[in-house]
Amino acid sequence: MRYSTRILLAIGCVSVLAAPALSEPSSLFGKPSLVSEARKYMGTNPTDRKRLWCATFMNFVLARLGYDGTHSDAAQSFAYYGRRISSPRVGAIAVLRRGRNGGHVGVVTGIDSQGNPIVISGNHNDRVGEGIYPRSRVIAYVMPTERHPVTTQLAARSFSAPVSAKGIDSPITELIAAIEAEHARAQRTAEGRQRLLQQRQPAPSHNDFSLDPLLTKLFGPDDRVAPHRLPPPPQPRAKTGHRLAVR
Repeated sequence: MRYSTRILLAIGCVSVLAAPALSEPSSLFGKPSLVSEARKYMGTNPTDRKRLWCATFMNFVLARLGYDGTHSDAAQSFAYYGRRISSPRVGAIAVLRRGRNGGHVGVVTGIDSQGNPIVISGNHNDRVGEGIYPRSRVIAYVMPTERHPVTTQLAARSFSAPVSAKGIDSPITELIAAIEAEHARAQRTAEGRQRLLQQRQPAPSHNDFSLDPLLTKLFGPDDRVAPHRLPPPPQPRAKTGHRLAVR
């Protein structure tokens, strides 16, 4: 299978498999994934702030799920974020007043019998916690609208969404990287075999070289090429002498 064809097939397979996972119900329950993600950090402080960090935590949760946040540490910045809804929903973001000028923000996890929102939020008694807030303090309920791989930057700090929260881009990247690595490994193997074959081929011998017959006639045999022949051994001379006459 060709290298480019394998990449296209990998992208198509991941797209088909990941498409259902990216769809969420748009019913009265809002974004349940926000609730489950926020609940992972109950009793902790996953940010590096020591005070006024509810908005920082909200942006952190959104980034973990691939949503772009407000890029602000101010809780009331969420009053202008996403799409505003008229009533509380599980999974919606609740923006609340706190004191004269302060604010608070968190994820709605339920509604009590009096219509007060139950909210998971950061900086709830100095940790991520869940509590009931009076509905009179609610400024707005909003829903996130755009979901895509982002790196949310908050007040000179950054929270990068992990690989698992970056949607479909990360699996495709991993598959392409694996295919490229396999292709490079196969190419290196082929190059190694080619070098081995070249090393095994015998080097050309100078003794195999012979002059052109015409050049041989003109210049005589080449001593560098023609095999060295020993001169013939000397022939014994016939003994000659005078026979003495016998008297």
